[in-house]
Formats: sequence, C-alpha cells, structure tokens
Amino acid sequence: MLLNDAIEAYIDSRLAARRLRPTTERTYRHHLGHFAEYIGETAAIDTITKREVQRWLSSMGHLRASSLRTAEAPVRALFGWALEEGAITEHPMATIPRPPQARPIYRGLEPDVIGRLLHVADFRERTILLLGLHLGLRCAEMSRANFGDWDRRRGTILVHGKGGADRVLPVVGEIEWALDLWAEGRRSGPMFPSQHADRLGPSSISQIVTRVARRANVEATAHQLRHSCAHDMLAMGAKPNAVQRFLGHTTLTTTTTYLTARDDELRAAMCRVYAMPEDRDAA
Repeated sequence: MLLNDAIEAYIDSRLAARRLRPTTERTYRHHLGHFAEYIGETAAIDTITKREVQRWLSSMGHLRASSLRTAEAPVRALFGWALEEGAITEHPMATIPRPPQARPIYRGLEPDVIGRLLHVADFRERTILLLGLHLGLRCAEMSRANFGDWDRRRGTILVHGKGGADRVLPVVGEIEWALDLWAEGRRSGPMFPSQHADRLGPSSISQIVTRVARRANVEATAHQLRHSCAHDMLAMGAKPNAVQRFLGHTTLTTTTTYLTARDDELRAAMCRVYAMPEDRDAA
C-alpha cells in the first residue's frame, strides 16, 4: 500500500468510527501530509524504516517538545493502524520514544479575577461565565445548549459534547439561580439565541467572555473558565477519572493537564511542610 493511500484509508476509517472530529482531521491531514512529503507519497508504507522516521523527526528539531508531540502523534497512530490492518509487519516507531511533555502550568483564573468578571457581567454573560466555571462547558457546548436540555425537576442539564458524546451534569446552587434568571420561564429554544442566526456560535460566546474581561480590566479567556472548573474539582478531592467524565474528555491523559496548582497553593503547601505561618512576609 502506498503511503498516500494508507493515509487516506486511515483517516476514512477514523471518520467512519467517529474517532476524528473535523478540527482533528485537519490537524492530522496537515502533519501526515508533511510526513508524506518528506518520505515520498509514492513510497510503500511497509518499506518505511525507523531510520527514515528518525530523520523526519530530526528535520523538525526546531520545534518545541509540545509541537513535536503534536506532529508525530498522527504518524505514530497511522503506523499503529497499518499494523492492525496487516499493511505492515513491524511498527517503525515502536522503539522511538515520544518527545518529552512539558510540565503543565496553571491555566485557570485566580479567584480575584473571577470575582471581577462576575461583578461586571450582565445576566447572559454571567450565565456563560458560570456554565464555564461550574460545569466546565466548552464554547461549542454552550452554543449547542437548549433550554429544553435543562431538567429543572431533576436538577440536571444534558450537555451535547464533542463527537456526539452527550453527558448529564448536575445543576445546583449558583448556576441554577443564574439559569433561572436567564431563562425567564422559557422551556425550549436555544439557550443563547442570536439576532442573526438560530443560536450564538462558539466564537461569539468566546468573544463575549473576552469583552467581559476587557470591561473588568483583567486577562481571561473562555477556555480558562473550563480550566478553573477542573482545577477546583481536583482541589476539592474529586478523582481524575470523575473529572474526566465530568468534562467529557475521551482520555484521562487530557485530564491530567489540569493537575496543576496556583502559586498561592504552592506557597501554602510549603508553609505547611515547614510549619511556617502562611502570611509571613518574604525576607
């Protein structure tokens, strides 16, 4: 099987199995296309050697480790698929170590930033903020949300996640109050309608958060709301696999990127270890 044909067959199989989303498909096609261009699109996939793959990886030595991981992952997956399909007899990347993964940093929002965002937000904006902060919803999930998805009696909301993977999350406390104010009795229709379309798109929702941040004179993005939600759940003792299901992650590896601490938490932990007062001034 020629490399180019193998790439098309691999992508078609992932799409048929609903294992690739449109954005992921574009990323995979880009990196697989770059690999095929380097190796030769007419090369037979079963003739590609470990040495050739290593030379390709070396040609991208200017990339950061995280970018290199993103580039090599589709190629590694392609060979894994080809091995399963019997198109190759040996995985040329089996003994090639993955690029090191950088230690994640805290990407959520500090409590004072969250307070300032909520202070300047109107009802619609506050609902968007709380859906991100309390339920960890993505912008696309907020865009797809309908008032009918919110079951007031059971206190739950049906979230339409990535790749058609729905999940049901609890609606309690502040988010229930915010939804009630925003709904004003509405039981159907898009939760965030648009003046120009049926509903606000993901980019419009992201821009709303950006505008609120600008008014509050802070730096914040919509995706940081999701990071804050995950961090708070983990900090309160939720197990990573529970957070994985809550956020709709397909793998636990994605969830582990949220296992980070804020600077104030690190300082507090150090103070507890060394029995120091937490409010002690720096020398």
